[in-house]
Amino acid sequence: MKEIETRDRTLASAAAALAALALPLAGCTEETEGEDPAEHACEQVQEAGMAVTASEAADTTAPELMVADTPHTVTLPAGVPGYVRVEVGSDGADALLFTRTADLVQGLWLGTEEQTLPTGAPNAACPEDLPDHFDLSLVEGTWYIEMLSAQGGEEWVMLTSAAGHSDE
Repeated sequence: MKEIETRDRTLASAAAALAALALPLAGCTEETEGEDPAEHACEQVQEAGMAVTASEAADTTAPELMVADTPHTVTLPAGVPGYVRVEVGSDGADALLFTRTADLVQGLWLGTEEQTLPTGAPNAACPEDLPDHFDLSLVEGTWYIEMLSAQGGEEWVMLTSAAGHSDE
């Protein structure tokens, strides 16, 4: 009987430990469900997120940004364009791209074809913190986001789903 009680306590402890580990890995919890992604981006401004180094070419060497609820810190070269890649599946993706630096995003490419970059605008929920955001409708394929920083260095970028977003 003691063996069963010990095993049950061990299993309960293991389950609790796994649950505690799973919460941070899951990203946003139910607290952000239904939240406008523009407001969520404002809450993430102080987070560094995943660090990537942009490539100097729009090709498979460009690091992939995920459409997610967390930001990225992108290290850019000085004075020359840097590229990150977004892989979009057959369903396409409506996404929002937020940056902490105005005029950072210079171009949008689908494979080797330059696309029209929508006009950027400050995030209405926190315009001082996020001076540029872009509403993107991405079709299936490999996309590249071209960014340019005269001084180079780290830039905060967040690419998130547009679900629940209102431009009002």
